[in-house]
Amino acid sequence: MQALINILNSLVGFLLAVLIVVGAAVVTGYNAIRVQKDTATTFYQIDASSLNKNDSANHDAFKSLSK
Repeated sequence: MQALINILNSLVGFLLAVLIVVGAAVVTGYNAIRVQKDTATTFYQIDASSLNKNDSANHDAFKSLSK
């Protein structure tokens, strides 16, 4: 009986550790995406009307705001 309790206790501990790691990854990823969205257009202005699919000249649509 004690062996079964030890096995179940180990499984619960392992699952709890996995949930903590996954939760930390989700929170960190959410914050990283939020920061990326907030700062994505801080330094550049995008002229979406001049973008063409699969065109190497798309870099001309990104105008630096520091000029």
